[in-house]
Amino acid sequence: METAEPFNFRVGGERLTAWSWGSGPIVLLVHGWEGRGSQMGAFAQPLVDEGFRVITLDGPGHGTATGRRSSVPQFAEAIAVLVERVGSVHGIVTHSFGGAATGWAARQVPLANRLVFVAPPGDLDQYVTFFAELVGLSTTVRRRMVSLLERRFSLQWEEVRYATMTPIEGTELLVIQDRNDKESPVSNGLAVSNAWPGSRLHVTSGLGHRRILRHPEVIEEVVGFLAAKPVETTDQPFLPRALESVAGSSTAAATV
Repeated sequence: METAEPFNFRVGGERLTAWSWGSGPIVLLVHGWEGRGSQMGAFAQPLVDEGFRVITLDGPGHGTATGRRSSVPQFAEAIAVLVERVGSVHGIVTHSFGGAATGWAARQVPLANRLVFVAPPGDLDQYVTFFAELVGLSTTVRRRMVSLLERRFSLQWEEVRYATMTPIEGTELLVIQDRNDKESPVSNGLAVSNAWPGSRLHVTSGLGHRRILRHPEVIEEVVGFLAAKPVETTDQPFLPRALESVAGSSTAAATV
C-alpha cells in the first residue's frame, strides 16, 4: 500500500479512500465484509506488470471510510460512484461479500468487461436465515426485517438476493472457490458459475476463505483471465474435471 497513490471520494455523505497503482486499462479490487482494500493488495503488482492500472478501496463502514453502517446497496453505490469517477473499467476482482455488491451494482449501471468472484456468496437469503437463527428471530420478525430492508433501500429482496447469480450480458466471469472454505462453501462457487453461461470455475484446496487472496496459483489465474484476449461464450460454464459429475446437484456439490 505504501507504493500506491491514495485519493478520496464521497458517497452518501461519507468519505471513502481508494488507492491506485500503475497506468493502463483499469482493474478494480473489491474486498469483502469486515475487510479492507489492503487485503486485495497481492493482486496489484502482478496486474501492474501486465500493463493495468489497479485501484482498490475501503468500502462504506470499513477500513479508513467514515460512517459505521454498511450493506450490499451501500457497497454497490460506492463501486458505481468510483467507476464513474475513474472512467471505463476493464475488470473487477471481488472477494466474498464484495462479489454480491459488485453483482448488484452491475445490474444498475455498466461496470466492466470482466468480473472475478473469489469465494462468492450464492443465494443471500441463506445469510439472512443464518442471522435470524443465530439471534433467535421468529419467522414473522425475519420477514419484517427483510421488509424494512426493502423500504430502507427501495429494492425488492427477491432481486438483490441473487446478486452474484444473475448474468450480465457482455460480461465474462471467472469464479474461484476453495473446497475448504468454511464461510463460503464450494457449493456457492458451483451455483454461481452454473448460473452464468460461459463462465469459468477454478477450484482450489486448503486455502480457506482468506489465504486464497494471496496464493500464487490464484493470482496467476486471475491475471491470466484479465489479460487474455476476449473469448467466445459457450452454453455451459467451464467446470474442473472433479466437479463435472456433480454439476447441477447442490447437495453433491456441497461435499466436494
